[in-house]
Amino acid sequence: MKFGICVYKDDIPAAERAGYDYVELTVTNVWPEVGENEYLVLKQYLNQFKVKPEAWRRFLPPNLPVVGPEVDFPKITEFLHITLRRIRELGGEVVVFGSPLSRNVPDDFSREKACEQILKFLGACCDTGGKNGLVIVIEPIIRRNCNIINTVAEALGIAQELETLKIRVLADLYHMWGNNEPPKAVEQAGEYLFHIHMPVPEIAGLNEPRAINTVFPDYPTRDFMQSLKNIDYDKRISIEDLDRKFMNLEREAPIVLAHIRKTWEELSR
Repeated sequence: MKFGICVYKDDIPAAERAGYDYVELTVTNVWPEVGENEYLVLKQYLNQFKVKPEAWRRFLPPNLPVVGPEVDFPKITEFLHITLRRIRELGGEVVVFGSPLSRNVPDDFSREKACEQILKFLGACCDTGGKNGLVIVIEPIIRRNCNIINTVAEALGIAQELETLKIRVLADLYHMWGNNEPPKAVEQAGEYLFHIHMPVPEIAGLNEPRAINTVFPDYPTRDFMQSLKNIDYDKRISIEDLDRKFMNLEREAPIVLAHIRKTWEELSR
């Protein structure tokens, strides 16, 4: 099992000092509008660290829809060729297809057609990313932010329809909790489950002092990890702080990692 953390590039030193196995960066760093010189500077920067950006999130820009009447497939293909090549060159192994603003189904647009477009997009990802040794994982998104592919079961159905090892499923406890999806839902994904996002758990004294009246969800972290254990999941778990709990990454990132590793080890006994 590898434990990583979703960070921005300036936070990599803190993640490395904390002892994470890998970092998860945003694809915004390698979008086509990032010039080749700027990309090479990023490449040199990342080469300084032992911890590598094995996973990448925030795949698509909002102005590049993959669903709806304004889909520009030649532009999407060009985007994929540049970004996926760069991700692989930087040590990437898995790319997260969340991108709710790019995949939301417009009002009065056929959902059947939307599903066809998503399948076509993922097929292109497979063709391009597969050549680069990448796996694309479908991320179910909380319903208030996205109106398609909201559950692990829905992501699994799409992955199964494509029948390729290059398209797999992600489970994110933050989105599952927000959609009232139980932790055990991950068990149905089985071997299709390839990547995990997990919110920062509640740990006493983690980020005190907090703002007055700050209340965070009580995520069933341990139950979620137990369900992963039940299917012998052994890939990657990325900590993603969508709740903005971290106040001092340098101090708090090691605390979270130690807690997660300890929980995982306890469940192994």
